[in-house]
Amino acid sequence: MCDDTSLTVPPRHRSGLLGARFVPVRELPDVTSPAQHARLAEALANHTLPVLLHGQRTA
Repeated sequence: MCDDTSLTVPPRHRSGLLGARFVPVRELPDVTSPAQHARLAEALANHTLPVLLHGQRTA
């Protein structure tokens, strides 16, 4: 199954985020930084998200 759905962020938001897209889990290493991929892999394996404060683990 291939889903070419894409999202865009309205220009009035000044987050620096230009858009988003869905990718298969196997492609995550290609589109994320190593730190992001590690957190995503942990979340997918544990079915939970780690708590972060300014990008750092709190526990």
